[in-house]
Amino acid sequence: MSFLSGFFKKKTSSNQSASKAPASAKPDNTRFVEAIDAVGRDDTPTTRRALYEAMRNAWFFIPSPTNDKTWKPGHNVADGKAPLAFPIIHDRNAKKLIPTFTDEEALTHWATRSSQWVALEAIPFFRLIIKLDVDEIAVNPPPLDKPPIRAGGRITRLEFTALADGLIPEANFNASTVQMKVARTQRVLIGIPAKMPSQEIFEALSKAAAAHPIVRSMYFCLLTFDESAPHNAVAIELPSPPARHEVEQALGALSATLHPWLAKNEFLDFFPCEKSPFLAAIQQKGKQFYVAPPL
Repeated sequence: MSFLSGFFKKKTSSNQSASKAPASAKPDNTRFVEAIDAVGRDDTPTTRRALYEAMRNAWFFIPSPTNDKTWKPGHNVADGKAPLAFPIIHDRNAKKLIPTFTDEEALTHWATRSSQWVALEAIPFFRLIIKLDVDEIAVNPPPLDKPPIRAGGRITRLEFTALADGLIPEANFNASTVQMKVARTQRVLIGIPAKMPSQEIFEALSKAAAAHPIVRSMYFCLLTFDESAPHNAVAIELPSPPARHEVEQALGALSATLHPWLAKNEFLDFFPCEKSPFLAAIQQKGKQFYVAPPL
């Protein structure tokens, strides 16, 4: 689950919808490009979080033919409401990718011929492509016959799904489980899904947690942030203050236990929680399925 899993440095169809945004909208990816470069130089939790923050506010330049005759080849700014087709390409591992670019120069450098394109803000773009059968977003993919002129990489489905819903991926443990943090203050609805996981999953997670005393209890719930899609989540009660290395070891063990149970493109978010109103609300409305024995 790493944006830079396919990172490279510069040297020196499926229909969804979009519509024109106000002509005053001017895509500016300065922070996004700087954040990509910063992670390329030094990949740390700080630079990676800055990259995700910049990505949430970025614009994506997308080669995209449309049936709207008022659209012209070149500069079109979209907001996510009128007919728009996204190109889907395949990499050598048969992953389905949507090629995107940080600016017009990078896009035209990649394209083999003049093409129509649109610039779309990150969150509307992410929320559109969640509905598509795509594995990753390719940012500034290098041309086949030319060196790249911009740094770039891949955004995985787990990443763009989280970012679309106001979450920031933190430590990752495998392709389907990841620690999340809320990106900004927002309304959160807590509930129980109509279809619960099997009891075997709860038992497997409980067995893994028992080997890590830092896990005091666990709750399963359905979290909905603002207008995002609901997320299946496990809230993990921790002592205050928790030892970071112990938390990471526990989350790694829980993730390894859970991973075989998840289908492709099925995710479950871990939310480690110290004592807080957020934890108290989950304890009240979620399903408790594990309590550690007394220390």
